[in-house]
Amino acid sequence: MRNPDRNRIESLFRGEAARNYTLPAPLLDAYRAEQTLHAAHKEAQLRAGEARTAVQEAAAKVRRDLQAAAEAGKVPTHFYAPVGKAQAEVPVAQQEATYLEEAVNAAADAVLSAAYAFADELITDHLRPVLEKVLSTAKEHAAVGATVPWTDPARAMESTDAMRESYLAIRDAALLYGAIRDAQRVAYSLEGDPDNATTIFGELRNLPDVWPSFQMRGPGSPSAPWPTEPHLRLIWLATSEADPWMPTRGEALAAWEARLSKARPGMVQPGGGSRGTHTPYSDEVGRVVRGV
Repeated sequence: MRNPDRNRIESLFRGEAARNYTLPAPLLDAYRAEQTLHAAHKEAQLRAGEARTAVQEAAAKVRRDLQAAAEAGKVPTHFYAPVGKAQAEVPVAQQEATYLEEAVNAAADAVLSAAYAFADELITDHLRPVLEKVLSTAKEHAAVGATVPWTDPARAMESTDAMRESYLAIRDAALLYGAIRDAQRVAYSLEGDPDNATTIFGELRNLPDVWPSFQMRGPGSPSAPWPTEPHLRLIWLATSEADPWMPTRGEALAAWEARLSKARPGMVQPGGGSRGTHTPYSDEVGRVVRGV
């Protein structure tokens, strides 16, 4: 059975293929090797199937030829040779498929090992530059983008050149923003389950400052300070007092511990980590923070 983490990181390669971001070279090289072996394995499986079919066809032809020879009054010697020759190809083809299957499995393990090893590099060297580009685009088009009728794309495209340009720029930037945040969550998932550190500090360095009541998730509690519409939310991220960042899991944990230590001296445990890292509001806060 395939490792669930291997299935989870498949989206990273789709994102790279879509040119949303780049990937660490060792991870991409391992993936390409796996795909090459996977294609070879499929071809070997086809050859094995064809070899088995060839045996059946050779046997059927021998039977027909024997019948015809008997009717002619003479049975040839070595009539079984075509079947024997076809049968000799079957174990070779099957063994090739088996060897390639083992190689594919080993390559898949190598891909996963590279993903574990380069999860932080994925964030620091490949996703952060894209975040900076996205925020720069949103800031550049913020003034006009805030007036775009986001629920009516046709109207936006038929409007002024400036509005059309801002609409397209922020639309693409918002899609890209979602893609890199998805990749960030995949990287986090390779290092453990979601927790308060990544939920609260995974997107905004200063979430508790811009939304002091984020822990209060009940009737009458203040709502999130950002717009719910994704494009306007991106503009808000780029122009408000929010501090969007792309931390590694370790950096998010450090931010969490610093905040917790400041608010509750003595709560941070020696050697890293903190009591209460997992709390009942993590998932709900996460959905609100991500705007989903």
